[in-house]
Amino acid sequence: MSKMSQSRGIYEFAGFRLEVQERRLLRNGAAVSITPKIFDMLLLFLEHPNRLLGKDEIMSTVWPDTHIDEATLTRTVSELRKTLGQTAGEANFVQTVPKRGYRFIARVDTMPDPAAESAVALEPVARLQPSSQLPPAVQLNSIAQPYEAAIPVNPQAWSAHLRHFRPVALLSILLAGTLVVFAGVWAFEASRTAQVGRSVAVLPFKHLGSSEADQFLELGIADTLITRLSSVPALNVRPASAVRKYSDPDQDPAAIGRVLKVDTVLDGSVQTMLDRVRVTLRLIRVGDAKPLWAATLDGDSHDLFSLQDSISQEVAQALKLQLSANQKDVFVKRSTGDRGAYGDYLKGRFFLGKRSQDGYEKAIEYFEEATRSDPSYALAYAGLADAYLLLQGDAFENPQEATPKARAAAEKALQIDPSLGAAHNSLAAIAEDYDRDYPAAEKEFKLALKLDPGFATAHEWYGDYLGLMGRFDQAVAEEDRALEIDPLSLTINEKKGKVLFWARRYDQAIVQLQKTLEMDPSFSPALIWLARAYAMRGNAGESLAESQKQNQTEHGVANLETLAMGYAAAGHKDAAMAILRQLQAREQQEYVSSFNLSYVYLFLKEKDKALEELNEALDKHDMNVSSLKVDPLLDPLRGDPRFQALLKRANLGPKEPFARSVHLLSLR
Repeated sequence: MSKMSQSRGIYEFAGFRLEVQERRLLRNGAAVSITPKIFDMLLLFLEHPNRLLGKDEIMSTVWPDTHIDEATLTRTVSELRKTLGQTAGEANFVQTVPKRGYRFIARVDTMPDPAAESAVALEPVARLQPSSQLPPAVQLNSIAQPYEAAIPVNPQAWSAHLRHFRPVALLSILLAGTLVVFAGVWAFEASRTAQVGRSVAVLPFKHLGSSEADQFLELGIADTLITRLSSVPALNVRPASAVRKYSDPDQDPAAIGRVLKVDTVLDGSVQTMLDRVRVTLRLIRVGDAKPLWAATLDGDSHDLFSLQDSISQEVAQALKLQLSANQKDVFVKRSTGDRGAYGDYLKGRFFLGKRSQDGYEKAIEYFEEATRSDPSYALAYAGLADAYLLLQGDAFENPQEATPKARAAAEKALQIDPSLGAAHNSLAAIAEDYDRDYPAAEKEFKLALKLDPGFATAHEWYGDYLGLMGRFDQAVAEEDRALEIDPLSLTINEKKGKVLFWARRYDQAIVQLQKTLEMDPSFSPALIWLARAYAMRGNAGESLAESQKQNQTEHGVANLETLAMGYAAAGHKDAAMAILRQLQAREQQEYVSSFNLSYVYLFLKEKDKALEELNEALDKHDMNVSSLKVDPLLDPLRGDPRFQALLKRANLGPKEPFARSVHLLSLR
């Protein structure tokens, strides 16, 4: 046993044994009960014994893609100490460093996993020459620290060059989506025959040197590779949203891979000097943290778009992908040749991923700027369509204003590139939620998935559609497929809970939504559906509690609607009516979902008012109207001829497959 060896298989300390592959903790041979988050925290400490781990680092590693407060961190550390038997006042395991973080101070020994394969040796291979003549040099944004061993430079010439470069951000943007001509490559020969695995996470490339690149720039190279690798059906590739948090160069790629539940991780860095670039890549097997392949790439910053083709092809070979002719075309397909437009597109994707009103509005600005720079940039139009759909989907804008803009952008994207799966997915959502043309929606969803089988959002949205049509087994299967691609996605986990709710599988829905909230206790959509699931179970107190939690996380119109429903379900009519009056006043300046208001009136047993709100929601093209056929909260209305007429107007009727449910909403 060697202390902190390269193997990540088994850790031993103070009579404890932590088996990573089995996710099991033993004490003197006996199993110790441990929750998943405490296990992840302990593993992080064992990987870095005697090192001060900052609070932010711990939170971003143990709770990826999740916003938690320090109180949650403190509570989890306390629970870890209890699990290990650390008593108050002692510091034999986890030591608190006031205002900074924590340190694991017990001696840690590491043993290799018996099942782990032996390490492979690094061997150099031939240096590759540039394949084509490069165009004139581009202006540099910033000058990184030189790497003399890679590019010998005369010091006097270097100083002279520095005087002619001005610090702007262009090169960093270019590097975010492009790569370099190979001047030197070293590969692991054994990787040509080793099993690589069928799932991979491409981490944000780190920018080394003096440039202070923004977070969206660090994601750029990964975004390009993810898009191309996702075109291979046999490979599960984590989307950019799943890897967004992992730009810290000090994080352990293998540990990140375990969190993301992948077989392999591609990690890389970029360093620049004048018009020279060095890109370093590593393909790491997550199970034992062994490198399967590595390459160091040196080249010129000119013609960066052609150079990203080379890196994509090299990574495909390292992953041992058998590409069809169409997939090979995807690997060299360029959406734009305008570097400025590409930079704006990257910024748009970054802000779109924030999933906030401000983020959507900034994304729209950047996507529009990209289309102005390059009017033939199909991906930028597709991003614009997504931004408008999410803006109205999260009730930040009236669907009658946002959806026509989304449609125009998606149609423009397909006019330029008919094979763009993302744009077909957007048109499918519009056909479903705005046009109520459900056959057209399914046709577009299927086409999107045919063109891009690894597109998690398309699987998610198609699963949602299948649920709306009452095809629940198919819907759950589609959501599960989306989760295979992106298991840590909060929205996909929440969507599965919603589909189970529509299927009247309330216990399963509650478990799924609670699982989602374990990843992020403040995730508003999951709190909303959990409140509704408890209401359908007749658990009025729990429903109100979840509604109150949801209202504490955000303070928008949707939160007030949910809170009003919670009060009404719990029998607090006066409180519910007070909120309804607030919403009526705000409706003059903001979009208020009439569909959601119908829930409140149903709990208040005002059936006529509920039907009035539903008809108004249909007139407003409220996207929630698509759930009329399956929503359990509306079951008390199903025997009413007016509701049947409403279903017919929405192209969903006149008959539904559900009998009247017995629950809090009974209007007997």
